[in-house]
Formats: sequence, structure tokens, C-alpha cells
Amino acid sequence: MARLAEKARPAGKVVVGLAELDRVANAIARAIDMENGGLRGAPKFPQCGLFELLWRAGLRAPAAPNEARTAAPAFFSRVELTLDHICEGGIYDHLGGGFCALLGRRALAGPAFREDAL
Repeated sequence: MARLAEKARPAGKVVVGLAELDRVANAIARAIDMENGGLRGAPKFPQCGLFELLWRAGLRAPAAPNEARTAAPAFFSRVELTLDHICEGGIYDHLGGGFCALLGRRALAGPAFREDAL
């Protein structure tokens, strides 16, 4: 384990730790469109990696907010809001049964099909 730890955190090198990931998650959480889900603005591209980062930050976060940390529900609610909007219209792929990759509007509303995907 010590050898793996040395490789993971070499002396004199910059590494990304949980504190840095939490700061990024807080910045992303502030950029969420609390009305339509997803990131603010258009187009609405599902950013799976960003929402996974938010969810994982929620798993690490305390149940209640404190001066140093955002509470877990703040992270979870933003991911759930986005997924609810995706499922209720927007970018659900009714033909393939999954989520399609593109919606060029501000809101996640109305089916979005691409002819070349059929």
C-alpha cells in the first residue's frame, strides 16, 4: 500500500484530492439551472460526468450544511431535478429506451429526435 500511495501522491507533484473535488462540485452546483435542470443556458447537453461528480460529492457530504461543507441534499436535489426533467420530456429517447445525447434548446422540454440516429 505504501508503494501505491507514493505513486498516487509523488513528492513535489500537484495532486487532486477530495477537497479539490468538493470545491469543483460546489462550483458546478451553483451553475445548475434550478428551473429546467442541467447547467444554466443553452444548449442543454447532458453532462454525465459532472452529475456523477455532484452525486459523489453528495455521498461524501454531511447531512446538514455547516460553515465548511455543502449538505448532501443540495447535491442530490440538483442531479434529481435534471434527471426528472430529462425523463419528463426533453431528451428521453423514446425509440431506444435511453437518453439521447443532444438538445439544442434552453429547456428540457419536448421530444428531441435526430433523423440520423434512426
